[in-house]
Amino acid sequence: MVTPTGPWLQVLRSASDSPAQRLLVFPPSGSGPATLGPLLRGIHRSVEVVGVVLPGRGARIGEAPNTCVDAVLEAVESELARHRRLPTLVFGHSLGGLLAALAADRLAGNVAALVISGSDPATREGHPSRTVDELIAAAGVTTPDVLADAEWRGHLHAVMQADLTLAAEARARLSGVRIDVPVTVLGGTRDPLVSEQALADWQTHTSRPIRIRLFDEGHFFLLADEHIDCIAALLTLPPRCSVPAARPVSSPDGVSSR
Repeated sequence: MVTPTGPWLQVLRSASDSPAQRLLVFPPSGSGPATLGPLLRGIHRSVEVVGVVLPGRGARIGEAPNTCVDAVLEAVESELARHRRLPTLVFGHSLGGLLAALAADRLAGNVAALVISGSDPATREGHPSRTVDELIAAAGVTTPDVLADAEWRGHLHAVMQADLTLAAEARARLSGVRIDVPVTVLGGTRDPLVSEQALADWQTHTSRPIRIRLFDEGHFFLLADEHIDCIAALLTLPPRCSVPAARPVSSPDGVSSR
């Protein structure tokens, strides 16, 4: 059951009893946190799952989709303060990965770990910018009936355009950010939007060695049935994890893979 706690946060799934930890989810461009719903079946029932709802989608579909990084971070921090304090893993995919990183930095002592999925932290010089239609086609998850409906297609274009602007602002804001919790970066080996080098570039935004996990799929690799259980495990904090997280992860070269 989806429970609203304010316009920006929704409890996508309450823990079965007293929650042991929280998963805070930032969705990808053009969608709400319900898009990542298939992952919930692999998340342990002791984990409370809270999703971030940007304007123009989900229960906020009637709102204009334009927003800014400060509005997102301030609202999430304010609404999260109404929830009980729990060890929290912050997770985001694509645009959500950028926002999740900034949220983990802002919330600092309230975050035990960060998982970034299918997200490029840098603006690439010499790389042509993609149109909204190209991004939709590359992502490969929008159904033909949605694209054939003029009203829905227009709404999706408006949301995606707003999200492109938000992503550009988020990348600019990442400059100088150094996150001091364990960071795991997930990617698809056949992702046309985010290269393996782009995944490795997240190392510049953390004070600890990152861990990279690659999956044989495209941009939405995390929703492939064969990967859901593995990814769900990566989105679960170890038992008795405290806030903030304990010792740093060690690695000889700063990056581990697979």
